[in-house]
Amino acid sequence: MTEKSVCLIAVGDIFLGEHPVTLGHGVTSIARQYGCAFLFEEMKGYLDGDIVCGNLEGIISPKKKDEETGFQKKIFWGDPSCAGAMRDAGINCLFLANNHTAQHGRNALERTCDLLDKHDLKWTGFNPASPAHPTPAIFYINGLTIALLAYCDTQQYNLDTPLLPLVDFDNIREDIDKARTEADIIIISLHWGDEFINYPSPRQVELARRIIDAGAHVILGHHPHTMQGVEQYKHGLIAYSLGSFIKDLWPLKLRESTVLRIELSTSAVKKFDLVPLIIHKKFHRPELYQGKAGDEYMAGVHRLAGLIGDKKEQDALTRETRYERDVRRLLLYDRLSTIMHYLSNIHRYDKRLLCENVRLMLKRRLTKKNF
Repeated sequence: MTEKSVCLIAVGDIFLGEHPVTLGHGVTSIARQYGCAFLFEEMKGYLDGDIVCGNLEGIISPKKKDEETGFQKKIFWGDPSCAGAMRDAGINCLFLANNHTAQHGRNALERTCDLLDKHDLKWTGFNPASPAHPTPAIFYINGLTIALLAYCDTQQYNLDTPLLPLVDFDNIREDIDKARTEADIIIISLHWGDEFINYPSPRQVELARRIIDAGAHVILGHHPHTMQGVEQYKHGLIAYSLGSFIKDLWPLKLRESTVLRIELSTSAVKKFDLVPLIIHKKFHRPELYQGKAGDEYMAGVHRLAGLIGDKKEQDALTRETRYERDVRRLLLYDRLSTIMHYLSNIHRYDKRLLCENVRLMLKRRLTKKNF
């Protein structure tokens, strides 16, 4: 008798609202000019799995009258019409546990959930009744029950009373145990790690493996905006970071990404493959990464993935704190890159919003708080 299986397709961060640095010429502006469907146009035929999921970074709820103006209300707030565009493109599940979905408050997040429900987009990573334990997204496919759960390790807003479930092993294990009473396959999304680095920390490797040992089948990581490699561990698969799928960032290394396709059953991951993507620098949408550059990128992804299970490599990272040094170096590079991008695009900004952005940026640097 043939074992039942499910095809899971996963993509990285889906930013439908604009980054502060690209306000006025980022994703939202492209969506308004060409339509939200334009953002997904090049992915036709590649998002055709039983479950197609991604990390919705930010919200897409309709705005109330008092939410229409001001710099803060314009960033990371996508166009509501993108909900239908995502569903039409093949996406049917979204992860909400990340550092931008709570940025505009609980009401805006709940309105986003309502909008997703109307478009038959399942979601997880938020639970109004019990913030520590996400509402699972449940699918019934080929006689199997699949549960998806999402957690965030990088929360920036509502820190005193978090709205989103934290990456806490005991809570995750409790949720896995509960899900296993009805689900045959369990998929975990983790918004974690550090931005811009292309390999996971020793802590991430250890925690991910513990979560697989606890009964999860697949772990899908997000937040670094880079692809960090995929590891097959026992019966499961760990994608430490899937990079970005739609995003208005400018450095090449932050525009390189993949689509991850997995065939899995109740016993194990049967097989997986990666399709290389690159985000168009002007249109901010994913396209196939072809030619020599795409081949070289994938060779690097596979090389780094091979180092994840290397004990000597992990010992070196821990002993020499190379990971921390690399994170600091990359953060400094990002700040310099941001300044250069501002200066080279200063003519494209609304001057009033530009001044407000600079003021808030300086205030954040001085107070180390988010506004």
